[in-house]
Amino acid sequence: MSVSAWRKMVTSAAERLGPQWRVVGDGRKTVLMRTDIEWWALYVGYEPTRLGRVFAYSAFLGGPLPPTRTGDAGVDGDQFVFPGEPRIRYQDDLVCAAGIAEFAEVVVGVALDPVRDVRGYLAYSEETLVTRTASGHDYLYTGRSRQRLVLLRVVCAAKPTAGLIEDVQWVLDDRLVNQNGANPSSEVFFAEMLELLRDDDRGGVEDLISRTRQAGLAELGASPDTLRPLVFPEPVV
Repeated sequence: MSVSAWRKMVTSAAERLGPQWRVVGDGRKTVLMRTDIEWWALYVGYEPTRLGRVFAYSAFLGGPLPPTRTGDAGVDGDQFVFPGEPRIRYQDDLVCAAGIAEFAEVVVGVALDPVRDVRGYLAYSEETLVTRTASGHDYLYTGRSRQRLVLLRVVCAAKPTAGLIEDVQWVLDDRLVNQNGANPSSEVFFAEMLELLRDDDRGGVEDLISRTRQAGLAELGASPDTLRPLVFPEPVV
């Protein structure tokens, strides 16, 4: 499918879905994005390959976006079973305005819309870490997974400053912080965060996260009017 055909299709899908969805980006990066963005961007795109798969992604905006499709968690259209249906739909059933609209609404609501409260998502992440560590699978918390856990801790001020400094250093010590698909800006971002924490500059930390969020959304092609004001939760400690 051509870029122009995809854009026409998602524009029609956005009209079906209403003002809470908007077409953003251009060229092969054109996606259908849910507006009212705070900590997560949720969007549907099209993979320009021979298979031409529809996909939906969620990206946490507390730090630099990962470069691969700029998403943390995703669902491919050829792997998602709609609730109440016995089997996966064919891609041909999805690649039309009605199919894209339904896929966007259902897959985001069912599979990708995270706990909207970052403190709730942090609690879930900490429980997952405990479970995986107990089962000997804590190695899964490397790369982007480690970065996201630490970012949630920093956003929520979930530890005293000394503990957050140790966590950010834990990220910088990770061999995957700038390898294997990591965002090249991640190391710079976390190094700056480390210095701000060492200076006990909470305002500077929040400003760094806010600026990085704006840069990530600009990378996705989202305009400022798609955003909700960024509200940091009350510190846990």
